[in-house]
Amino acid sequence: MLVIGGIILYWRSKQGKAPKGISKWLAAFAGLAFLGSAANTIYQILLTFRVTGFKGEVVLTLLFVFIYLLLALFTFMYAVRNKPDLTPRRRAVLILIGMIALFGWSGLYVGPALAISAALVPPYITKTNSDTKERI
Repeated sequence: MLVIGGIILYWRSKQGKAPKGISKWLAAFAGLAFLGSAANTIYQILLTFRVTGFKGEVVLTLLFVFIYLLLALFTFMYAVRNKPDLTPRRRAVLILIGMIALFGWSGLYVGPALAISAALVPPYITKTNSDTKERI
């Protein structure tokens, strides 16, 4: 999921539609890791259905898949938003997403680490020119 998503993000960056700033790139890859965990869990559920059939316990596992998908959605919402500002509220939400993902075992260790890193790094790169300061 990370490789395919990275290729798609790279392709979108060539068109000028990619996330702007290192924080948004980290959040995008964190969302891809969460999405990969959801896909992996769904695949494991389908493999189990072949052997055991449908059991009631699958509802708990589907709840985890739903949580993984919500984490991916919220992280992607930040990553694709055009607003470059990383407010203290957004930082807190990204850290909360990372902590929930860590304790929910979403994205293994990579996704939560990327989400928390996205909250801690500057949201953009500042180039200093002698006349102006330009944000990218």
